[in-house]
Amino acid sequence: MNLGPLDLQLGFNFGVAFGLGDQMPKAAIVVVTAAITLGVLTVAWHRAQELPLVALVGFAAVVAGALSNVVDRAPDGRVTDYFHTGWYPTFNLPDVLITVDAGLIVLGVIREDRNAETSGRSSKT
Repeated sequence: MNLGPLDLQLGFNFGVAFGLGDQMPKAAIVVVTAAITLGVLTVAWHRAQELPLVALVGFAAVVAGALSNVVDRAPDGRVTDYFHTGWYPTFNLPDVLITVDAGLIVLGVIREDRNAETSGRSSKT
């Protein structure tokens, strides 16, 4: 099915980003991706009070996307991908959340740092 620049094409990813590590044991990939997701969630939880809203929304969406991929991967060690461009590896909606909202986190933190500099205060505690 053609959606303009995207096609719907079923694919499976046995590795992590771009298929890296696809030769690793399935359980190891599930444990590593779950641990990374838990780490991101922990950082977001501890910094929630000091993060700008845009970064907090970014963290929430990154965790949601990562958790979705972990849940998808847990039963059989693979993530189902379905968006295909022809020039980029096939990906899924959780991948979009992770990528776009990681950018929101960076943008929010940079913006907060700039606001802190212009107001004469430091954002570091």
